[in-house]
Amino acid sequence: DVLTSVMRFYYNAEELILSKNSYNKHRMIKIDHKNVGLQDFHLQLDDKQKLMNAGRTATIEFLADDSTVVGGFILPKLDLEERPVVLPKPLSQLVPRNTHLDYLRKVLDPTGFKTHDPAKLCVLHGLGGVGKSELACHFANENLSHYSLVCWLHSQTPETLRGSYEDLAHILGLYVEKKDSFDVIQRNVHARLEQSKTPWLLIYDNVEKKLPLPQRGGFILITTQDGSLWKEEAHRPIGPFSLEEALQLLQNASPSSSVEERKKLAERLECFPLALGQAAAYLTEEGNTIADYLQKIGQGSLNKTEGTERHPLPLTMTWSLTLKKMEQNYPTALSFLTCCSFLAPDNIPEAVVETWVALEDNSSLEPREVLRILKRYSLISWDPSEKRFSIHRLMQEFLQARAPG
Repeated sequence: DVLTSVMRFYYNAEELILSKNSYNKHRMIKIDHKNVGLQDFHLQLDDKQKLMNAGRTATIEFLADDSTVVGGFILPKLDLEERPVVLPKPLSQLVPRNTHLDYLRKVLDPTGFKTHDPAKLCVLHGLGGVGKSELACHFANENLSHYSLVCWLHSQTPETLRGSYEDLAHILGLYVEKKDSFDVIQRNVHARLEQSKTPWLLIYDNVEKKLPLPQRGGFILITTQDGSLWKEEAHRPIGPFSLEEALQLLQNASPSSSVEERKKLAERLECFPLALGQAAAYLTEEGNTIADYLQKIGQGSLNKTEGTERHPLPLTMTWSLTLKKMEQNYPTALSFLTCCSFLAPDNIPEAVVETWVALEDNSSLEPREVLRILKRYSLISWDPSEKRFSIHRLMQEFLQARAPG
């Protein structure tokens, strides 16, 4: 009796635990045991047949219950009622680029889209620093209500892309094991998305080579420097700001400046978005006039700095000025930024700065103060609520080139 009680207790406890796991809900088949007990080891042929028929019936009903087999697991059809969003926030100093945004609204318009329609793809391509990622981020944040799911995928390296796919798999209710290859995770995620009842939006940021993509059910936006990728799809070349856009950004940063001063600085920086953003952050933080800023970037070694295809002249000038200011006032923050230039650029955990400050003997700054300083000068993107930050890849290359050997 004691043994029977223990067995029943164990069986009931195990069944309760399994039923409480939402994941098991979609992989467990509950079978009517037809009054067969735990100690009924010698069943009559008729009882065996009843038990087998009960198992067969339960399995057929389970498979028919509006579900799909994905990667060996049985999962319910995707019905995203909570509108999951994995997306960075747009910059506070953002200047709307309406011509490009109007194009994206047209190409990625979900009106009339059907679940069996092929996925629609749009590619934003151009030199690093022209604002492709910010444009994609602006569009996605502006149009969240149009899609059942919006997800940002960091695509620069295999490691960052796998991490993004694992996050997406979790959102979709897919089980991922450490031993799973990326190909398996990718196929399962795509299969899950392709059965969505409502359109979704995926943003693949900083793609360097062609990738497998979901084939139907939603919309895909890609940012890349390689304009030869996905030639057959909708392409949108992204260049520098228009003069009007550049003037608007500088007016926001320096309201007291004249139109002529703003125009002179915009032309000096060739309307290059990343350089103008850096200049705007510097003007706002230091309280300098545009005339002072123009004078500083024209002085001494800054004027002799040569640009390259990867680092255009406006970038080298604005970065050199900003980093010189950091070296004078915030050497610890600059040292940390240089250290970050050798890390993967996206989703760097705050724990990294905590470790750095702990190792710095002469640091008087708190970890988050370091990040606040770097963000104020637009040297990093940081959302305190996410406890992660990112640094632009071109800034990383620039810092690596100037780091002591």
